[in-house]
Amino acid sequence: MTARQRLARPLGGGGRHLRRRTAVGVGAVTTLVVFVFGIASWLLFAHSLRATVDDDLRSVANTISARQPDDVLVAAGENERVGEFDQLPTGGDRPPVPYIEVLAPDGTQVVGALPVTDAAVAAATGDGGQVLETLDVDGRYIRMLTVPADPDPDPDPDSDVGGGAVRVGIDMTNIVEGLRQARAGTVLAGLTAGLLAAAIAWLMAGRLIAPVTAVAAAADHLRRHQDLPDRLEGEGDDELGQLVRSFNALLDDLRESRESQRRLVADASHELRTPLTSLRVKTEFIQSSPELRTEERQRLLDGAVADLASLSELVSELVELAAEGATPERARLVDLADLVEGVVEQFRATSGRTVTVSTAPGMVETRPRQATRALNNLLVNAHKYSPSGEPISVTQDGPRIAVRDHGPGIPVDERDRVFDRFHRGAAHQSIDGSGLGLAIVESVATANDGATWVEDPPDAGPGVVVGFSVGPSPTGAD
Repeated sequence: MTARQRLARPLGGGGRHLRRRTAVGVGAVTTLVVFVFGIASWLLFAHSLRATVDDDLRSVANTISARQPDDVLVAAGENERVGEFDQLPTGGDRPPVPYIEVLAPDGTQVVGALPVTDAAVAAATGDGGQVLETLDVDGRYIRMLTVPADPDPDPDPDSDVGGGAVRVGIDMTNIVEGLRQARAGTVLAGLTAGLLAAAIAWLMAGRLIAPVTAVAAAADHLRRHQDLPDRLEGEGDDELGQLVRSFNALLDDLRESRESQRRLVADASHELRTPLTSLRVKTEFIQSSPELRTEERQRLLDGAVADLASLSELVSELVELAAEGATPERARLVDLADLVEGVVEQFRATSGRTVTVSTAPGMVETRPRQATRALNNLLVNAHKYSPSGEPISVTQDGPRIAVRDHGPGIPVDERDRVFDRFHRGAAHQSIDGSGLGLAIVESVATANDGATWVEDPPDAGPGVVVGFSVGPSPTGAD
């Protein structure tokens, strides 16, 4: 498996399941949140309810234990349950809880029938304090409080109660069952909320990731068929709309690049045909004419060498132009004045031409190698069209560089086409050249967010000014 395939797999697989993962994730998070808050609320409610019951039990137990035992507890021999306290007066003296029991000082049960635990016995014998406990009696839950009874200050020798403990209890079976149902309801509510949230997330995710799905499908189509799909709908100001807009811009760039490549191949094949045909005719004629005179053979050979030189120059510039958009060079801050003076100095040394320079020092963000190539092409072009002995002028101001020659100039109706590939004016057909030099200048300017222009000299003299910029002009001029 190649690195490209390994990278492509997560994108494809992840994209196909993004909607499902979103729905499952939202549903799980919603369920968890409902569970956490529901269980927390349930615990708080259960604690509050139990605390209220315990407070009521304490209040009743304290009230009862403060009475003389024979006033309430012993005299009413049938006071096991509130409903059976017929001998007790109604109102404030009636115990407000279902169960009231009495333990003797030795821990035996005087009144009542509920199970007595060791902790309750300890409270009655004086070995422990108050005891709160929940008794399971035949499947019913009794909340029971055992409180040591106050010793009788004047004990009756015939009575078995002189300390002991008072036990008060309440049946909490219904409360416990209610809490269980509430807990089950919380679980059911969490599951329901999770499923509902997952369904809503599924529907919303389908709409939200539709642009992502469309982009993925279009990219996969492009990868599989090498065919540019149509522009996608859904451009907007949000992140997904920006994704669609960026992908459409990429498609436009690819479409323009392919069209440019097609035109380049067509133009190149046409331009290459001329020197190749001339070279073939000359070499075949030499090959088929062994009786040629030495002078004629030499003339043909010289012509073939010239065709080869022209062909070599054309191929070099074609390669240079084709590679211009794919150059790995990064833009950086450079002093464009130093760059211009360096290129001009080298050109003077190789051409012998007089070149005047006017620069304005300052840092400009550009690709220096591209800028050097574009300026050198303008200088070579000016050198071709300027009469011998006439100077060439170079002016640099900020990101703008202009070169003036003293040649025949460029007619106004041809200036819009001078930067086209292989374009050569009607008056310049006799001058050697590939017609690609200014096209490379245009490519450099475009790659650096600049522009190109052609204008008459400011002094209205002979020649023409051809310029380019390697960045936006501070004045906004082209």
